[in-house]
Amino acid sequence: MKIYHVGVYSAVVRLTDDRWMAEEVVQDLFLRVWLKRSQLPEVENFHAWLKTIAQHLTLNAIKSSLRKKNSVKDWFAGFYDDMEVVSPTNDPSYLADLLKQAIDKLSPRQKEVIMLVKQQGYQREEVARMLNISSETVKTHLEQAMRNVRAYCLSHLDKSALFIIALLGSKNFF
Repeated sequence: MKIYHVGVYSAVVRLTDDRWMAEEVVQDLFLRVWLKRSQLPEVENFHAWLKTIAQHLTLNAIKSSLRKKNSVKDWFAGFYDDMEVVSPTNDPSYLADLLKQAIDKLSPRQKEVIMLVKQQGYQREEVARMLNISSETVKTHLEQAMRNVRAYCLSHLDKSALFIIALLGSKNFF
């Protein structure tokens, strides 16, 4: 199975342009292969069968991702349209300034890591090579930075924003 993994993963990354989604699709694909292992001898062209399942799973993952993004956008639009009270959290520039302030409070290394990963879109492994540190160290810096940014923002937001964050943090929200 290992010989198929790299090819399928590469194809899914090309289709989705999202490594995390590709990992999920490939994991789901090989889970399905494992669950149907008793039926594999009946499959005449395993490569074509695997490719077809990978395509279906990839399309389903893309559709699901788009549905989630659209539902969140619609919910936020409706939430703010219905709000009667004007809040600084309705102002995108206020939120951007708050985020900038939070990032400015980070240690130099945390700031560097969060900017490379979250703003510039580098993968952890790429950042590790750029900064000459291990991928696990990048992960630790990123987790600490996210925790610090979240704490700073939460301490400076009003109650309506805290309500939104609580909903977003809920496992049943999506």
